Amino acid sequence: MPIKRITCCICHQEVNKAQTYHVGDGKRACKSHEGVTKTKENLVHKEAQKLQHEVRRTQERQERREYKQNHDSEPFQFRCAVCRNPGMRSDKFFTRVLIEKSKAEQIYGPLNPFDFKHPGNQLKIAERCIFVLTRDKLDKVVKFIHGDFRQILDLMGIAGVCGPCCQRNGIDPMPKIEFEEILRFAAYSEIVVKPVVDAIARQEMSTSN
Repeated sequence: MPIKRITCCICHQEVNKAQTYHVGDGKRACKSHEGVTKTKENLVHKEAQKLQHEVRRTQERQERREYKQNHDSEPFQFRCAVCRNPGMRSDKFFTRVLIEKSKAEQIYGPLNPFDFKHPGNQLKIAERCIFVLTRDKLDKVVKFIHGDFRQILDLMGIAGVCGPCCQRNGIDPMPKIEFEEILRFAAYSEIVVKPVVDAIARQEMSTSN
């Protein structure tokens, strides 16, 4: 596979992408230019702050939903628009996966992703994961969406579809992410997300004891 080459936004020379840093607005610059490394570090810091804010907002939304469920006579249930089965919205589902993995890690030790017998790799979340999808991804299931779910789709252009229904109908619910973005998110996760998730896991374990 050929090495990807891009044009530096400062010297306008074509160089290997690996020799550059992202400096904002979709532009990249050679690492050797003065100030580029600092600009890149500032961008990483801003992204980390943004991610931390999103994690905090997700936690607050979860707390509000749990409060509503505990205080309403008929608890709200998020349902798949295709099979009507209840489940958890994908952001809450993946947060729950991280929390349960953190609990297993704190109880049984560091998680080895290649050790399939490790309790952290045996986790099963009872609820279905429901992805909120836009209309352009719903062509294969739109004929099954009726009633209130169809009204929401017509008004807002979105519908929740669970993982099993996505798999059964050949729908890829996950957004396309470049490898570089995966590496960047992995770093953010270790720095920002994991401490928050570990704290939530410890709190839940102390409450249940």
